[in-house]
Amino acid sequence: MKFHSGIFKIFRIYLLWLCIFTVFRIFFLLSNLSSSSGIQQHIFGLIGTGLQFDSCVGCYLLMIPSVLFFAMSFFKKEPYSLQLATFAYMALTGGVALLLCAADIPFYHQFHSRINIAALSWMDSPGYMVKLIFSYGYNYIFLSLFASALVFYLILLKKNLFIKKKSTETIATGSKHYLQPLPYLLIFGLLVIGARGRLQQKATINWGVAFFSSNQFANLSALNPVFAFMASIEDKNAQVHNGFHFMPGPEAIKQLKDNLTPAGYLNDSTLAHRISFQKPARKANVILIIMESMSANKMGCFPNGKQLTPFLDSLALKSHFFTHCYSDGIHTFNGLYSCLTGNPASPLQHPLRVQTEAADSFCLPWLLKQNGYATSFFTTHDEQFDFMNGFLKKNGFEQVIGQNCYPSAEVLGVTGVPDHVMFNLSMPYLNKSTQPFFATYLTGSDHQPFAFPSNTSFTSTENNAHYRIVQYADWSLRQFFQLCKKQSWYTNTLFVLVADHGAIVDGDEDNVMALHHIPLIFYSPDSSLLDRIVKDKALAGQIDIEPTIMGYLSLPYTNTCYGTDLNYTYRKKIAFTMDADRIVIDSAYYYISREVDAGLYKINPGKKYCSQTDDSIKAKGLRDYSNAVYQLLSKK
Repeated sequence: MKFHSGIFKIFRIYLLWLCIFTVFRIFFLLSNLSSSSGIQQHIFGLIGTGLQFDSCVGCYLLMIPSVLFFAMSFFKKEPYSLQLATFAYMALTGGVALLLCAADIPFYHQFHSRINIAALSWMDSPGYMVKLIFSYGYNYIFLSLFASALVFYLILLKKNLFIKKKSTETIATGSKHYLQPLPYLLIFGLLVIGARGRLQQKATINWGVAFFSSNQFANLSALNPVFAFMASIEDKNAQVHNGFHFMPGPEAIKQLKDNLTPAGYLNDSTLAHRISFQKPARKANVILIIMESMSANKMGCFPNGKQLTPFLDSLALKSHFFTHCYSDGIHTFNGLYSCLTGNPASPLQHPLRVQTEAADSFCLPWLLKQNGYATSFFTTHDEQFDFMNGFLKKNGFEQVIGQNCYPSAEVLGVTGVPDHVMFNLSMPYLNKSTQPFFATYLTGSDHQPFAFPSNTSFTSTENNAHYRIVQYADWSLRQFFQLCKKQSWYTNTLFVLVADHGAIVDGDEDNVMALHHIPLIFYSPDSSLLDRIVKDKALAGQIDIEPTIMGYLSLPYTNTCYGTDLNYTYRKKIAFTMDADRIVIDSAYYYISREVDAGLYKINPGKKYCSQTDDSIKAKGLRDYSNAVYQLLSKK
């Protein structure tokens, strides 16, 4: 009996995918050499585990084509329509897989995690994303890699499928023609086994299989980007439909209350508590500056920090400066949401997008607006990006000023105008206010692709563009404060400076700390605003900004958020996310909660890396708090 040609075609395409995934893994490793220290001793495990994931994805990609080949085996001549359908399906799914493989490399470069559903967070702003991709020269390498791989794949695919409109190939002859489909039963069985990824009956392959060693980069490198992306979608869907449930609801509430211990809770089933003050309210202006990627490791006033921010360092020395502050996530939308609402976001959630049902009347702009404040938001780029405009206006901002409001000649690139231009052009809006004002600024210059302004007095001591842009961002802050000093409202203003998230500076740092450890500064020219006892070495987070500002102003309100006034309440722990991973930190440790390879790490002040440790009691305490936070969030 002569085998149907589809059997050999499936096998050849399977081998082609293994080769393609291997080539992309090599590119991934080469582009992250700075993170590959010690990987040599794990190379064979990496190759073996990587092939396991690659084989799984390859088998999934061949499931539908094998059905189509099976259908062709019933014909003596392969129908052209089935040939074309097979080619179209494999071209489309293969193109998507190649795109994920190519996009995974710059995604990891930016976020230090394999590509996941978070990459779709900006799909509603395709114009902005296209500009962002094509404005950054580094991305052209991977666009070229994707284009080359796609052309190569399509050529080999067409050659392998051997499509002819009038096929003359005889598939089978004689009385055994009915036996031709039988070998496909074996093919189906092999594809199912390959797609499961494991022979064990209880569990199929999952991303935890990638954690085969003590080297985290080797483990991540073993993952297939297509598998990682699809697994994140599955995890997200499970969370949306099922939420988190780790403990009874009252126990979760108690976990959060025990962490903060403020008085005045309205009842046992809620976090809401009434905040009042003995001294009279102070209607000072409030300026909140959310600095793009201003990680603690960029500032000279932190251990091992770069000496890139002389102005910010000097401002911190005469301010209430919280040195142990952490961002809610690794994306700007996480930081923006948490700074303004006092709440964290759930893992893999785009909080500006999902908060569509009703305005949050307890978020910071609404609270201040209800107290007679004028509210304004300023950003360097398109105010519609990331759902910002709708979220901000729905939640209490009267005006949102972005790229469309600035002179087009000042726009340098996809991130809009330089920081100092945004600051300069905001002055007329603030000066015309007849009320106390709350103004929030979201800077953008320290975001790739970097665009350096000309015709300014800015000078740099650095050749490295990543360092030079930080110096520019610091210079623009100095210019802004000098401009503010000339305004009549300056002395009656509370300035709050925080980052949207951290950043990897040298590529050789603990990812959790570098991406989340950020400065939090409260400054006022009027010392009477800062006359409170400050625990500036205490644990803090972006979620604490709203209640702490309300405390500085002595404005009574009902606190319904997860944050607390840092000057009156000691925070024992704080939880945040790194895409799918849930992390909780206290003064000496952090714990990563995930399905596999969860772990407790000891923070080493002054050192780049945190060391994994084994303390079951400490781990349980941190894990329980993280579980409580995200369980309550998922029930909202």
